[in-house]
Amino acid sequence: MGLVCDPNASALEEIKREKAKLLSLNGICLHESDEGEELPQGREESRVVQLLKEIANEPPAPPRIQTSLAIWEQVELQKLVAKHGEDYEAMARDMKLNKYQRNANQLRKRVALFHHLQNL
Repeated sequence: MGLVCDPNASALEEIKREKAKLLSLNGICLHESDEGEELPQGREESRVVQLLKEIANEPPAPPRIQTSLAIWEQVELQKLVAKHGEDYEAMARDMKLNKYQRNANQLRKRVALFHHLQNL
């Protein structure tokens, strides 16, 4: 003999009704068809909706720029530059000094950052 009905169904319906009531009090509608419609007269957007619109209109944050190198990486780059100068292809092929097998473009960027940090 099994259960005839879901014992949690009434609790779930009650939770859904409470959530809908709270959202309607804050001026948030759950229906997609209501998105483009204007609010009824005398009804203003809630503070939450205004903040969400402000956040959506803000420009995206600029990408993070690395401003430091670890000491071990500085030592590694210093050895590579001392041995190969500005030949990044040779640096990329040097398996003894280039332990992490960075390619030429990665090394070029790292060495540029290394030189920039040395000139500060």
